[in-house]
Amino acid sequence: MRLSNIALAVSAQYGGLFKPSSLFTTDVNGAWYDPSDFSTMFQDVAGTKPVTAVEQPVGLMLDKSKEHVLGPELVTNGTFDSNVNGWTPQVSVTASRDTSIFPSGALKIQVTSAGGSTYVEQSLGSNFIVGRAYKATATVYTASSTPSIAGAAISFVSGSFTGATSVAQSQKDIAQTLTIYFTATSTTHSIYLTICTLDFMSWGSVGSVAYFDNISVRELSGNRAFNPSGNSANFPVLSARYNLLTKTEQLSDAVWSKQNLSVAEVAGAGPDGTAASLLTENSASACHLVDSASNTVSAGDYSVVAYLKPNGRTLPLIQIKGVTPEGNATFNLTGSGSVQAQSNATASIEPASNGFYKCTVNVTATAGGSAYLRVFLDSNTYQGDGVKGLYVWHPDLRVANDALNQPAYQRVNTATDYDTVGFKPYLSFNGVNQWLQTNGINFTYGDKMFVSAGVRRLIDSVGVICELSANCNNYSGSFLCLGGSNPAGTGNAFASCSRGTSPASADQFGYTQSAFAPPVTAVVSATHDIAGSLTVVYGNGTAGANGTGSKGIGNFGNYPLYIGARNGSSLWFNGRLYGLVVAGKAASASEIASTEAWLNQKTGAY
Repeated sequence: MRLSNIALAVSAQYGGLFKPSSLFTTDVNGAWYDPSDFSTMFQDVAGTKPVTAVEQPVGLMLDKSKEHVLGPELVTNGTFDSNVNGWTPQVSVTASRDTSIFPSGALKIQVTSAGGSTYVEQSLGSNFIVGRAYKATATVYTASSTPSIAGAAISFVSGSFTGATSVAQSQKDIAQTLTIYFTATSTTHSIYLTICTLDFMSWGSVGSVAYFDNISVRELSGNRAFNPSGNSANFPVLSARYNLLTKTEQLSDAVWSKQNLSVAEVAGAGPDGTAASLLTENSASACHLVDSASNTVSAGDYSVVAYLKPNGRTLPLIQIKGVTPEGNATFNLTGSGSVQAQSNATASIEPASNGFYKCTVNVTATAGGSAYLRVFLDSNTYQGDGVKGLYVWHPDLRVANDALNQPAYQRVNTATDYDTVGFKPYLSFNGVNQWLQTNGINFTYGDKMFVSAGVRRLIDSVGVICELSANCNNYSGSFLCLGGSNPAGTGNAFASCSRGTSPASADQFGYTQSAFAPPVTAVVSATHDIAGSLTVVYGNGTAGANGTGSKGIGNFGNYPLYIGARNGSSLWFNGRLYGLVVAGKAASASEIASTEAWLNQKTGAY
């Protein structure tokens, strides 16, 4: 029994109590990113716009390694229990304590003159550490009666008011908790509570009022990952899409092209009493069929499952088109059902309820293309009668080795509207311009490293999964984990390397087994020991070839961790990230196994 299976058994025995955060004792630095935890992701770098659904960009991801522990409070008198001491109003506003909105007391700001700065401020002193992340929150209320004002804002600046480093804003007529995350750019910052327009471009007009309470600024533990460009086109996208088809419960939609037949949705006709699509032939002497929209895919194993019921036609054909070779199977929808014929495919059939049959076709594509599903009413050209046809219910076309232990059918309406319950979420990196990175992570205390990731590699090209430093070849005390055999070529492997003060480049690689031909899903781990001149890479719980060349001396460094690309500029990763753990320590065999088992639950690799 391999270690990962042992860990799964132990995890099950003890109620699945292991969490990767247990790796990070007080003397261990690193990061743990979990795309299945929506509460850790935001659509903007400042953290003002939470990720709420799939197919949204992720500009900021919080690190769970320290369980989001917060540092001491930096704000003085943020609850206004008895007064507003500590807050300085500008000449255009008055500041007073008020209990009309928040009974326990709040700061009321009112604009009294035009053309000035409509905010109050508090200097938080020289309590910040440059490069560290901080979390700020405030409860805010503005009323509809407030003239010419869309909301209020909290923001942070260093020095004079030349522009906010981060901004969070409220809407009207509702008490809201505003939250922003920002990185200290100076040892001294001030917090501003502002009456402004929603776009933060104009000050509040005379008579405008806003209420603030529960102001808090505290250091956020961990190493958040973000995209410094601020451009959402460069952000990875949260996804949980597996079924390549769209309009899977509405084959009458125009996205499905029709040849010599019509489609209608029939309520209650499906195996479970839901609607099914009825395909009815016309009177042409021709093939009668529907085609799904196409999807660009690579080589690999593909599987389609569709439920079919005869309405006069009992020998339908299902075909996976657009790949090489194309495959198909003809089914006999009578009796207990049977596979009538198959070509470049393996097929199966089994009876389902309400007269339906579950039909499956599997095809191994040696070359990709624009894959799509084709359903024929009959495997041959024939003269239609305008009456006969076929019911189709819940078609699903997906990569066969993609994330195990998931529901067999995924409803997909559009690219952003599909079933997510039971499906494993991931960050999708497009292999062109998407990445995340951290601020510097201080690993200078040791020369050991443990990295583990749940990933799916989509194409045979070298792409960085994660890298400590802008380029592992150029910086002492760095490491690299990537898909591909080595930085100069491709290959059916995952690889990792690290270096101390020498050699001149990080060429001491460890490799997984060569069975990882893309597209492939895997839990990949690496352990590094600079003093021991050893790199070990694990793929799905099995150790591959070790890197044993000299790594020189010294410890790991204090560098940003790049995810999905080298330095946000090259070696782009084309694939998915289901989770990532980086711990600056010598992980034990049980810790490695438990981490891999935890990640595999999120990844479904084996």
